[in-house]
Amino acid sequence: MNRVDIALLAMLRLGGDEKGLDMEDIAVECHKISPKTFSWRKYPDQVNMILVANAIQDAKRGRNGSLVSGGQKQGWRLTVAGLQAAQRVNASDAGAGNPNSVPEFRGAKGQRVKQEYSRLKNSDAFSQWKSGQNISESAMNSLLKINAYTSDELLEIKKTRLARCRGITEEMDSFLNKVLG
Repeated sequence: MNRVDIALLAMLRLGGDEKGLDMEDIAVECHKISPKTFSWRKYPDQVNMILVANAIQDAKRGRNGSLVSGGQKQGWRLTVAGLQAAQRVNASDAGAGNPNSVPEFRGAKGQRVKQEYSRLKNSDAFSQWKSGQNISESAMNSLLKINAYTSDELLEIKKTRLARCRGITEEMDSFLNKVLG
């Protein structure tokens, strides 16, 4: 795993798909995942915040897929693309037999995903998509819980929440690919 992958995995473990995270929390988790990658050369027990900040900034860059959004004030979050990349890293990390790998749906987070999945399945947008119709703007706005005043940042947060329902069924994956692009 490279530094960006480790930062994405750390953010996934800390709930960066649901809330903004402080750089310090991400740094500590990165150091837990790969102590040698994010430590000082002379003091290997210390977390090198510069390396963590660089990894997050690299993940934020458009040329790298805009995998994270946010900043120091509002916290750092995974974008839809970042959530997908983090889940791939988590799956490959689990496949390597890493005991620290976190199952994707567990506890309260799993309950929220189940609730969101149920909401999606019962939405007008899903019904329209399933019947082969184009999804109406009002159905899409209702699905995303947005209106004309929703900021681009909030829209990205809402899309990331929907993206957590990927991987449950092929049908839902197809629907989310249509909705999220």
